[in-house]
Amino acid sequence: MGLGALLIPAPRGDEGETSLLESAPMDAAVVLRVRDHDDPALAILRKRGLPVVVMDAEPPAGGGQVTIDDTSATVELIEHLVSLGHERIGTITLPHAPGLETSLRPADYWPETSWAPMHHRLEAFRLAGVRPCVVVESRESMVAEGIAAGHLALAHESQPTALVVQSDLLAAGVVLAARELDLSVPGDVSITGFDGLDLPWLAPLELTTVYQDGVEKGHALAKAVKDLLAGEEPASVLTPLEPTHRHLDGPGEARGAEPRANARG
Repeated sequence: MGLGALLIPAPRGDEGETSLLESAPMDAAVVLRVRDHDDPALAILRKRGLPVVVMDAEPPAGGGQVTIDDTSATVELIEHLVSLGHERIGTITLPHAPGLETSLRPADYWPETSWAPMHHRLEAFRLAGVRPCVVVESRESMVAEGIAAGHLALAHESQPTALVVQSDLLAAGVVLAARELDLSVPGDVSITGFDGLDLPWLAPLELTTVYQDGVEKGHALAKAVKDLLAGEEPASVLTPLEPTHRHLDGPGEARGAEPRANARG
């Protein structure tokens, strides 16, 4: 379209904070992380009267939206683990806001304001009728934080036999943490991710995950921007997801559960 792209960190919303969103010249904005409510980026853009497209969250009035049904996809992952016999299923979440430390949270954890995907994937546990035996919130979606979160979750007194992790990068870190603790994946603990990233360095393991086409989402976001700049109202786009079940076992003896026959997802 002949337009450049300026990448701006999301404002925290702290009192007195200034953001490039307030002053940078732009024709439209694509917001990749949107809080469930009171999002400071949307508040700034609303004051400026700029066209806005949001990803994976509810759009402002007149704005564009490209999203996924990550709630249903996560329910499917949880139900698949349950079908394999897992009863102690924990979760490692994306951060609900910037600037936090990776740490244990209560089983009913529900921060008031959060980036939408975190809430969607926590809500899946309620819809699946499963109470997580351990919840760890990560500082960011990075392998290093997955390692830290994995150590916290796997050392928890509940001894989870499965962990539903909210991103593939975090899940890869959890796999590394399990190896450091001499736990077999998936023999001792099953680990699922989300995104469908190519992580060949985990070989011979392949993550059970939910694949989403990031390139397709990018094209859809750009199309929404184009429609807004042309004075048209963009249609909301729901991009497809593809769950991929690989290397999932039922709970094993080493985590305190009854042994069962090997069952691949």
